[in-house]
Amino acid sequence: MNLKPIEVVVVEDEPLVLEELVRGLEEDPLINVCGQAEDVDSAYELVVSHEPDAIFLDIKLIGGTGFDLLRRLKTEGRVLPPVVLNTGHERFEYALTAFNEFHDVVIHILQKPFFKNWEKKRRECLKAVAARKENRAETKLLAALGIFSVRNKNHTFFVTFDEIQYLEVGGSGTVHVIVKDGRKLHLNRTLTSLLQELPPYILQVSRYNAVNIQCISYIDHEKHELFLKGRKKGLPIGEGYYSNLLELLK
Repeated sequence: MNLKPIEVVVVEDEPLVLEELVRGLEEDPLINVCGQAEDVDSAYELVVSHEPDAIFLDIKLIGGTGFDLLRRLKTEGRVLPPVVLNTGHERFEYALTAFNEFHDVVIHILQKPFFKNWEKKRRECLKAVAARKENRAETKLLAALGIFSVRNKNHTFFVTFDEIQYLEVGGSGTVHVIVKDGRKLHLNRTLTSLLQELPPYILQVSRYNAVNIQCISYIDHEKHELFLKGRKKGLPIGEGYYSNLLELLK
């Protein structure tokens, strides 16, 4: 069965990066780049004239930002195609803008540098676009941004993975998320299910705790306890987890 390629517009302010990204995308016969631009105005004209299936959109552009382009299209009542953000920005405010203002169109994050594990990244982009075209919610925007959300009563808190200091089982299917600034947030998830969505540096050290290994100050090998930076009380290391921790920290 012959599948029709998806039509995409690529918007990137660095000419060499733009050229490489277009070439890399078109290596897949299921992707056709129908237009490319380096600035907001040209990108706007391409999106309006071509009505692509998706936009690969950088945040920093000539003449504004990728978000400015989306706002312009939205203000004029244009139908916004699914957006893959191709960016090296890790600043939290960009993540919140994508999630809060454009969560309905930003379907995936393509992190720079693009070409590390490129085939896997391209496949994930294609899958995200296909899922949106079929009205299936298969994208995990927050996870792609390195963020997860915790709702406590009337407030939703956004926590980056790097802000986590440690996790603690709270009982009855809950987890306490302790962040570096001292906040203790409660999440209605099991520790096992939560760890599946977190990066490998959030490491389980017992049945009841997982820690951000970047926050470890020292390990007491005699007592099988670890101490986190800024915390006087140690956390016990479970018998089945001690050797794994030592192997990781070699």
